[in-house]
Amino acid sequence: MPDRPRGRSGTIAILTGIGILAVGVGIIAAAALWNGHLMSLYGATSAWVGILFVLGWAVCLLGSAVFSVGLLASFVIASGASARSRAASARDLEGERIVP
Repeated sequence: MPDRPRGRSGTIAILTGIGILAVGVGIIAAAALWNGHLMSLYGATSAWVGILFVLGWAVCLLGSAVFSVGLLASFVIASGASARSRAASARDLEGERIVP
């Protein structure tokens, strides 16, 4: 059974983090539009606008955290792969030295 391709989990986490971050930005934009609409109609705003802003920022922070973990995982996986590659190259070189 073939091994699972390496590095895929880091890429998935990075893309997921970007998606979550985009949702957070969308929530903040919706809150800003709603705030502008309420201010133009009534000259006042609602507590829900503040709640949406806080929710949007929380979602943005979550997206940033997921993105950072994915980036870190990609670097860790890549460094492990390069270390395995160097070890395999060293074994190949040792094999060439032993067998003329």
